[in-house]
Amino acid sequence: MKLLNNLSKELSGSVLVIGFEDNSSLVKSLKENKKTTIVYTLNSNGNTILKKQNKKKKLNGEKDINIKKLSKELKKQKQSFDYIICNFETILPFFRGFIKNSILTANKKVYLYNDISTYNVDEIVYRYKRYGCKIKKEKEKNIHLITIESEKIKLSKLKLFIYRIRDLFYDFFEFIGNILIG
Repeated sequence: MKLLNNLSKELSGSVLVIGFEDNSSLVKSLKENKKTTIVYTLNSNGNTILKKQNKKKKLNGEKDINIKKLSKELKKQKQSFDYIICNFETILPFFRGFIKNSILTANKKVYLYNDISTYNVDEIVYRYKRYGCKIKKEKEKNIHLITIESEKIKLSKLKLFIYRIRDLFYDFFEFIGNILIG
């Protein structure tokens, strides 16, 4: 958490925080930071992991947003963010779609806060690097903070479609492998 608290003091502009409660130290320090203009929270209402039937979350208590269609919903509102800070456990069920949404929505950087045992960090890095993002990994005990620079990235619909299909097959074969092994 030290990495995130230090990070919250350096940020300026609009910030979207996903997977942290409103009373967490990160959200409090972001709201106290005078350089941050807008802080939106998209949290899991007390649960650390989203459930499949509970896909819609509140954006600052005003509107339900489907986390799968985050960029489309924010585009309707003409809203984009300079930074996105995300607890990886929260978006794990929606990770395939979240990659595209986070790149389209964040103007500067995306921060993924990840427990080492949750998911393969190298797979996260690979999935973001193919878009041409610069990635930096920091480690604190058994926690990773992955910084993804999403500035100056050009995306085509064909490229997004191909990556989406590739990720779908990768996740499918990983699921089959887990069933056969376990």
